[in-house]
Amino acid sequence: MTIGAGWDLAVAAPALAGVLRSATAGMSPPPTVYDRPPASFNPPAIVIGVADPVDYSTPAIGVDTAGEWSITVAVGVEGAFTADELIRTMRAGLTLDPTLGGVVQLCRATGSRNWRWVQLTGGDYLTGDLILECRM
Repeated sequence: MTIGAGWDLAVAAPALAGVLRSATAGMSPPPTVYDRPPASFNPPAIVIGVADPVDYSTPAIGVDTAGEWSITVAVGVEGAFTADELIRTMRAGLTLDPTLGGVVQLCRATGSRNWRWVQLTGGDYLTGDLILECRM
């Protein structure tokens, strides 16, 4: 992949998953990191979603910006502190490698939102989204 060739989720998502796996490897238990939404999963988990919106050729020709790329965090229902630790750890990993190993020009966390309790695979979980901006 050549930087400046435009947005490519199939290239960016695995690179992001690698950065997040490295950043969270020392956590106990380490979350499972998915580079795309799976049919089901068990928390703790980090699920890389699809970027929406993607703006093409901005701010320069050949540079696409994924303005809101959501990364879902899922933990046990009483895991608010764990979720917060996951967010901090992922942000630290992105700070150390904002180019995702040279695959993108810049990937940075811009906020978190959508915290909710959900039933998933027969259990109750707390989920939320870390929002990224990524230029490729």
